[in-house]
Amino acid sequence: TILFSLVTLKHFLPFLSFSKVKADRHILCLGDMLELGNQSDELHQSLVNPIVEQNMSLLYCCGPHMKALYDVLPADRQGAHYENSAEMAKEIKKMLKSGDAVLVKGSLGSKMKMVVEAIKA
Repeated sequence: TILFSLVTLKHFLPFLSFSKVKADRHILCLGDMLELGNQSDELHQSLVNPIVEQNMSLLYCCGPHMKALYDVLPADRQGAHYENSAEMAKEIKKMLKSGDAVLVKGSLGSKMKMVVEAIKA
């Protein structure tokens, strides 16, 4: 079950290419996938190709392991990196525009529910 979040996200991204979702921009808000062990940074970085291939517009992410992914993304896909979900929650609504489609995903321990609640507020 440790790699469940990683596998789920990799397989879910093609669906979330938003090809069926009409939107001006397709935004990912990702928190760290926890409990991936000493390969965590590399496993987070492995999401770069699916994100680019599926034409995601921007990535907003938080946590030390998501920073590894953020740093290897093309500059035009980098939204922002935050230290934690509380910081992201304070800023994310300012980053979003009317017409955006947004996916929020992260391990329960990365507390991404704060980000969802901030977007809904």
